[in-house]
Amino acid sequence: MAQQSDASKTIARSVKLVAIPLIVYLVCFYLLTFPQLHQFSTHYFTDEGDGLGNIWNLWWTNKAITELHQSPWHTTFLYYPYGTSLLPHTLNPFNGVMAIILMRFMSQVQAHNFIVVFAFVVSGVTAFFLAREFTKSFPACLVAGFIFTFSEYHFAHAQGHLNLLSMEWIPLFMLCWYRLITKPRVVTAVFAAGTLFLVLLCDYYYFLYCVIGGLLIFIWHWIRSRDWLFFLRSNYPRALGAFLLVTLITAGPLVVSLLILLVRDPPSGAHDAASFSLDLLGLFIPGRYWRFSELTSFYWGGLNDQVEKSVHLGFAVFFVMVYVWIRRKDLHEAVGLWFLVFLVFALLALGPAIHIGGHEIAFPLTPYRVFEKLIPGMSLGGMPVRMVSIAILAASVLAAVGSAELLRRKRSSAVVAILLLVLVFEYLPGPLPARENPLPDFVRKLKTLPDGAIYDVRSSKFHALYYQTVHQRPMAFGYISRPTRSVEAKSRELRQVFEMGDYGKLYREYGFRYLILPSRMNLVAALGSPLYQDNDAQIYDLSNTANSVSLCLSGSFIGKHHRDTKTQSLQRKER
Repeated sequence: MAQQSDASKTIARSVKLVAIPLIVYLVCFYLLTFPQLHQFSTHYFTDEGDGLGNIWNLWWTNKAITELHQSPWHTTFLYYPYGTSLLPHTLNPFNGVMAIILMRFMSQVQAHNFIVVFAFVVSGVTAFFLAREFTKSFPACLVAGFIFTFSEYHFAHAQGHLNLLSMEWIPLFMLCWYRLITKPRVVTAVFAAGTLFLVLLCDYYYFLYCVIGGLLIFIWHWIRSRDWLFFLRSNYPRALGAFLLVTLITAGPLVVSLLILLVRDPPSGAHDAASFSLDLLGLFIPGRYWRFSELTSFYWGGLNDQVEKSVHLGFAVFFVMVYVWIRRKDLHEAVGLWFLVFLVFALLALGPAIHIGGHEIAFPLTPYRVFEKLIPGMSLGGMPVRMVSIAILAASVLAAVGSAELLRRKRSSAVVAILLLVLVFEYLPGPLPARENPLPDFVRKLKTLPDGAIYDVRSSKFHALYYQTVHQRPMAFGYISRPTRSVEAKSRELRQVFEMGDYGKLYREYGFRYLILPSRMNLVAALGSPLYQDNDAQIYDLSNTANSVSLCLSGSFIGKHHRDTKTQSLQRKER
C-alpha cells in the first residue's frame, strides 16, 4: 500500500510538472493565434520567404537520411552539379529529424505545423522548469514560461525563421548547466552536454549564446564561492570532464567542421551588425507583430528591419524586475546571476553602436565588438539583436521570482492580477502567416518526366526550393543562408553559359536535362517544341540540343530577365 501511494504521488507530481504546463501553453497558443490551428492541415504556418526555405530544410533532411543514406550537411540537389556544403546554412536538423518521424503518419504541411506548435509549447515548458529551480510557486513559473515563449521576439520569428523559433532547449541547457556548476554530478553533466547538442542542432546563434550564458554562470559561481580553484574540488573534475567528453563526441565534430570550412572556403552573406542591432526603445514599445501594432507604427515604421527589431519585453515584466531588484536581498541567491545575464545579453544585443528610435550613437568600443574579436566566426552572423532572446529568458526567470514574492503577500494579489492583465494585453500577437502555397501546373508536369536536373529561370529562389520538395529533381543554384565563395564563383560561370545561350553545353558538360522558362520569354531561335507549355511556364528538353551548333535566346533579354528576377525575388533576411 505504501508503495502504491508513493507511485501515485510520483505520477501526480509528473502530471502537475509536465502535463499541466503543456496543456496550459497549448491552450494559450490556440487562443493567442485563433483561428490558426483550424488550418493545421491545409496551410503552412509560415511566410513565402525564408519559410519556404525551412520547408525545404525539413524535406532535404528526410530525403538525405532516409532515401539517399547520406549526411544532410552536403547536397548536390542545390547548385547542381557541383553541389554545396550546408554547414554554414541554417539547416536546423533537429526539426528535420523530427519531421522524418512525423511524416511517417502526417503530411508535409502537418509535420511543419506540428514543429511550429511544438516549439512554442515546449519552449514554455522548459522555461517553466528553469524558473522552478529558483521558485517553487507553480503559477509564477507558468508566468515565466508564458513570457519566454509568447514574447514578441518569438512571434516575430514565427514569420519564417523555423530555426530561431526553436528555442525549446535553451532553458533546459541553462538549468542543467546551473545544476552542474552548483551541484556537480556526472549524470547532470551528460544532460547538460546533451541539451547543448540539441541547441546546436536547432541554431548556431543559440548554441553560441548558450556557451556565453554558461560562461556567465561559471564566473558568477566562481566569484560567489571565493574559491578560485573550486572546479578542482570534490566532484567537479569528474563532472566537468564528463561534460567536455560528451560535448566533444556530440557537438564537437559539427563545430570543428564548421570552423575548418570558415578557414578553407569562407561563406559570404554576413549581415551588417550595425543594421541588425537592438534598438533600445524596442524593449518598451511593441513592434510590428503586436495585435495593435498600428498604435505604435510611429516607432517601428521607421526601422530598417521590422522582424528583427520586434523585441518588446513589456512594462509588466519591467515592473516586476524593478520590484525584484529592490527586494533582491530577501529573495533567491541567484537573482543577481539573472540580472547579470539580462544585462550582458542586452548590452551585447546593442551591437557596435547604441540605437535609439532608429538613430545611431557611435562608440569606439562596445561589448559586442570585444566578443566579435574574441569568438571565431561571430562576425559572420552579424545579428547582435538576436542576443535579446537570452535577455528575455533571464527576464522571465526574474519575473517568476518576483511574481512568487508578490503572491506570497496577500495584499499584493490585486497587483498580480493587474500585472497579468497588462502582460496578456502587451503580448497579444498579430496573426501568424498561413500559406496554402498552391503548386503551378508545370511543377506537377516535371514530377512525371524522366529523371534529369533542371535549370529554372521562371521561379523565385524561395519558390524554387518549395517546388523541389514536390518534383524532387536536382537544380541549378538555389538559396542557402551563406554560400561559400567557391560555390558563388562556380555559379557565376554557370550563369554565363546560360546567358550566352549555350544550351548544348548546359546539357553535355553540366548535365541539365530540362530548362524552365516563363511563358512570356520569346525565343529568337527554336529550341524545338516545348515538352510542356501554358500561360505560366515552358519546359524544354535540353537533350534535343546535344548536337546543335548554335541555339540561343536573345542574350540581352536573358540578362535583363535575370536582373529582373533577382530584383523581384523576396528579400527577407535569412535567419
